Amino acid sequence: MAGIKCVMFVVVVTFPWTLTRGDEVSCVFMKSCILPCSFQPGSDVVIHWIRVSTRDQPNQPIHSYYHNEDKLSHQDQRFRTRTSLLKDQISRGNASLQLTGVEFQDEGRYKCYTSTITAGNKETFINVKVDVSITVSETENTIPCTSRKTNFSGLIWRFNHSQIILNQTRSDTLDAVSENWRQHVKYVSKSGSLTLQDLSVNQEGLYTCEYSTTDETYITTAFVNIKKDRGKPAKGSVFLK
Repeated sequence: MAGIKCVMFVVVVTFPWTLTRGDEVSCVFMKSCILPCSFQPGSDVVIHWIRVSTRDQPNQPIHSYYHNEDKLSHQDQRFRTRTSLLKDQISRGNASLQLTGVEFQDEGRYKCYTSTITAGNKETFINVKVDVSITVSETENTIPCTSRKTNFSGLIWRFNHSQIILNQTRSDTLDAVSENWRQHVKYVSKSGSLTLQDLSVNQEGLYTCEYSTTDETYITTAFVNIKKDRGKPAKGSVFLK
C-alpha cells in the first residue's frame, strides 16, 4: 500500500511596525494641552494612549479607541473626564490626545500606540513637561497646588519641610493657619493654591503642598526666591518643581 504524503503550507503574515521616539511637549499648568500623534490612515483603527511606567508607578492606561468609539473602562482614575481624541481627524491619521486641567503629576513619558489592518502598527513616544505661569506682584504671590476643582478633604502646606504653614480639612477657612504664618497667608483657594503677602527674605525657601481627596493625595513642591528692590516691598519669584 502506497504511503500517503502530507504537504503542509505555512503562510506567514507580517505586519509592518514603526517606532517613533517623538518630541518633548510643554504643557501649561491648569490649561489644556495637545499630545501629538499621527499614523498612516487605514481601516479598523486602534488607538491606545499610555503613560509609561516609572520607578514608583506602573503603566497607566489613559485613553483607548477602537470599533469606532472610545473605550475607557480601564482608564486610570486620575485621567477620567480629562482626555479626548480629535474624532473628526482620526480618519485622516490624527491620533493626538487632548489633556485638560494639566497637573504637575502629569509630567512624564507617554506612548501613543496606533494600529490599522492596512498600515500596521506604530508606537510614538512623547515626553511631557509641565510649565507654570504665575503673575507676581510686589506685595503678594500665589503658589498653585493642583488643578483639581473638587473640594479637598485635607490640605497641608509646609515650609522647608519642617514648618507647618497650615493644616486644614475644609477648603473655606483659614482657621488652620499656624500662628507664625497668619500675617503672610492671605487666601487659600478651593484647589489648594496658597496666596502669600508681606514677604521678606525670611520666607524664601521650599514650599510643599499635600492636597488630599477621598481617593488620592497630590504633592507639589515650589521654591520661592524673594528679591527685594531698593525702596520697594519684597518681590517673589516662584519656581515650580
